[in-house]
Parts: sequence; C-alpha cells; structure tokens
Amino acid sequence: MRYRLFLFFLISVLVLCVSGAAFAQSAEEWNARGDERYDAEDFDAAIECYTKAVELNPELSLVYFSRASAFSNIGRYEEAVSDYTTAIALSPELAALYGNRGAVYNDMGRYEDALADLDRAIELDPDYANAYNNRGYAYYMLGDMKNARADLKKACEMGFEPGCQNYNAIK
Repeated sequence: MRYRLFLFFLISVLVLCVSGAAFAQSAEEWNARGDERYDAEDFDAAIECYTKAVELNPELSLVYFSRASAFSNIGRYEEAVSDYTTAIALSPELAALYGNRGAVYNDMGRYEDALADLDRAIELDPDYANAYNNRGYAYYMLGDMKNARADLKKACEMGFEPGCQNYNAIK
C-alpha cells in the first residue's frame, strides 16, 4: 500500500514538473511564464499567459504593460492601446507606459495622440531618450521639421543611437 501511495506521489510530482505552465497558481507565476514566452518571441502564447495573469489579478499594471507589448509586436495595435490605457489607469506615474503607448500611436499613424503621450512621458522622465526619439518621429510625420530635429538631436545627445541616425537622416 505504501509503495502505491509513493508511486502515485512520484507520478504526480513528475506531471507537475513536466506541465508546470498548466498548473501555475498565481498571477505572478503566469506573468513569469508570459515573460518566458515573450523572450522566445512566441507572442501569442505570451498573450495567453498574461491574460491568465490578468484574470487572477486585474490590478497588476505590469501584466497589462507586458501584454500590450506582445500585442504591439504582432500588430494588434488597438488591443495594445487598450492594455496600455489600463496600465496607465493603474500606474499613472510610469513614464514608460505613456512612452510605449505613444510609440504604438505612431505605428497606427495617430501622431497627435502620440505627441500627447510622449509629452507626458517626457514630463514624467526628462531623461527618457526613446520618448524624445519617438516624439521627433511624430513631429516629422506631421511635417514639423523644427521640433522633429530638436527632439532627435536631444535623443542623440542623450546617447540614444537611433535618435542620432534619425537626426542625421533629416538634418
């Protein structure tokens, strides 16, 4: 009898180890699994994991941030904007949330919306070089070369190489 109980226990442990993703219990565990899938560039699987994390704890802004990034990587921009908006409602002081949503707005061609978010990102973090780069792009797309050059130059001066490349391209 003890042998069968031990064998059942051992098989149970093996099943848990082999299929750990199916048995994740907390939002944090699902988020970590999502991060693993994200790093492997399996964005659909990452989104599934992040969604399970949201279902378990809808108050974690980091999970919305991560899922929004995954959505953005596969061109699901509306869903990315929605998740960034939720994350901003939960953590309105995080510049990266505004910066990333601004970048998505740029990808969507919504340059005025991008400018509003990127202005806020820079207001929250004046050293956010990528926000200057992305805002410079939005200005460029709107035909405002003066502000585009100023922002791209600022990004370049901060050591952000893409900003330097973009600045040199429109000088």
